[in-house]
Amino acid sequence: MKVKREAVVAAIVALVLTVVLIGAVGAKVVSPLATNEQGTITNLHMSDSCDGDPIDLFPAGTETVYLVFDYSDMHGEEMKIKVDGPKFRVEAEHSSVIKSSGWTTETWSEETGEQYVKACGAVSPNATLTSTFKADAISMSYVKDADGGVAEVQVDSGTPITVDMCAATTTKAERVIVSGLSSELHTITVKVISQTNSCDGSCVGIDRFWNEVILYDATQPYTDEGTKCIPLSYSGAAIPAGNYTANIYSGSLLIKSKLWHVRPGGPGEIKNLRMSISPDGLPKEEFIEGTRTVWAVFDYADVEAEVGIDAYEGHTGFYESPRIPLTGSGTKAISVTYYYVTGFPPGPYRTHVVKDGYVDGVTNWSVLHRVYLPLVLKNHP
Repeated sequence: MKVKREAVVAAIVALVLTVVLIGAVGAKVVSPLATNEQGTITNLHMSDSCDGDPIDLFPAGTETVYLVFDYSDMHGEEMKIKVDGPKFRVEAEHSSVIKSSGWTTETWSEETGEQYVKACGAVSPNATLTSTFKADAISMSYVKDADGGVAEVQVDSGTPITVDMCAATTTKAERVIVSGLSSELHTITVKVISQTNSCDGSCVGIDRFWNEVILYDATQPYTDEGTKCIPLSYSGAAIPAGNYTANIYSGSLLIKSKLWHVRPGGPGEIKNLRMSISPDGLPKEEFIEGTRTVWAVFDYADVEAEVGIDAYEGHTGFYESPRIPLTGSGTKAISVTYYYVTGFPPGPYRTHVVKDGYVDGVTNWSVLHRVYLPLVLKNHP
């Protein structure tokens, strides 16, 4: 009986070792680097120069950043590179939106104080407003009501479209005006026109525009091997604060992606972000598989903002902490608990400190593999 038991144990040990060896071999064979059918893209990162160190978080006021990657075994494959950023909301009443005479500011909600601008053709025929933007697409939010008329909307010198703002009851609406634009500056113009509709109205109410920052969008063939460095800027001005993604495509297939950020600036500073196993523990960059809770710890100075953290597993967000008000200076620790009781699986992780909606701190960390023996082995005498 004892021989049989020892034989079973030996077989189980052999099976475990086989699995471990297969995993080790697999780790060597399966490359973590994305490839297309023929070529390979590696070492994708952002920096402040073509030969600089990788940077994930750039300071406020940065005017130029550099997208850098290596490529090899290319045979003329066309690769599309697109770098886009946050969607921005431009309120129609803002001073950056240029308005002719005849526009008045109205209150949409007495509770929130939310406003929009309105012009009526009966009083101000052909009233216009314009907004300049740099985006792949732009949407317009507007107000429909019983005295709603018709607006003519045009982007650059494109074909104008008409938007009917007639409705029996006051309501908001939104529509995409145009998409697929180049990554240059564009101008949207809204004009009150005298076209009749079922309301027989003449008023146009514009709430806001939505546009997305596009820093780069181009396709070109790659041959042999080399390093590509692409400078990215925003029309000679500072790159707006927010989250950005650099994507590389082979045809329609996304083969490589990089998330990076520009700090918001302004008063207050988040610094010394680190991860730890406890609120007051030593900084750690590596944790063991099965760890269930880790802590994001950071210092702050002269802050008056709502602050929280977001945690990512690879490029996928899995935790967003409640935003809490922080004032003055100090140290804050926020726990991150994985949603499975088995704890964090092996792989790369990333933590962001978010201040008033903008990323203001970034740190990368990882969870290492750990080999578990079956319970029958652990408990065997």
